[in-house]
Amino acid sequence: MSDETARQKIMNFLARYFLIFQYNFKKRGGWSSKRNIAGILLILWGFYTWMKEKGFLPKKSVRGKHVFITGAGSGLGRLLALKFA
Repeated sequence: MSDETARQKIMNFLARYFLIFQYNFKKRGGWSSKRNIAGILLILWGFYTWMKEKGFLPKKSVRGKHVFITGAGSGLGRLLALKFA
């Protein structure tokens, strides 16, 4: 699939979704609704994740660099330290 075809599909999807979202956004209270704000954040996070997976956003590499991890004694810090080791 070419880049142009993928871009067109993305734009068509976003256009359709925006019309539905716009109607429901106003119906549920606009910017004052916590549900709407949570929905927007979820959509943005999903879009960011999708863009990163497809390679549209650059991935950072720490290969050959020093990584400073705090809290490496337990929990998430320990898992990160083991992953980077």
